Amino acid sequence: MTDAQKSVLEALKSRDTTTLAELVEITGKSKSNVSNLLNKLIQMNLATKEAYGIYKIKDYNPQGSLHMDPPCEPDNEPRELIEHLQQEMEYMKSRVEFLEKALDQSQQLQAFSQKTIESQRLQLEESQRPKPLMARLKAVFVAE
Repeated sequence: MTDAQKSVLEALKSRDTTTLAELVEITGKSKSNVSNLLNKLIQMNLATKEAYGIYKIKDYNPQGSLHMDPPCEPDNEPRELIEHLQQEMEYMKSRVEFLEKALDQSQQLQAFSQKTIESQRLQLEESQRPKPLMARLKAVFVAE
C-alpha cells in the first residue's frame, strides 16, 4: 500500500462517513487523485462507496472489531443527498472562484505584456528614424 493510499485510508478512519470533497480537503490532494486512490482502496476491499458518494472504511470499528454498517434509513437518505450536494456545490464554487482569479491574472499579464511590446516597438521606430542635421550637430557640440 502506498503512502498516498495510507493517508486517504487514515482520513477515512478519522470520520464515520466521508465524501470525496471532504477527503480532498483533509488530504490536500487533487479531486482526481483522491478519486483514483479511493478506487484502488475499494479494489483492495478496504473501503466501500455508499449511496450518494459517501465513502466508508469496510468493516472498520474504532474498537478494532469487524462490523457491518446498518443500511441507511429511508428518511435519512434525502438529508444525506442534500448534504452531499451542498458540499459538492461549495467545492465547485471554490473551484470557480479559483479559476476566475487565475483568468484575471492571466488577462492582466497579457495586457501588461502587450503594453511592453507596444512601447518597445515605438522606441525601435524612433531609434530607426533619421535625425535632422541640426539635432546631430547639437548632440556632438553641445555638452549636457
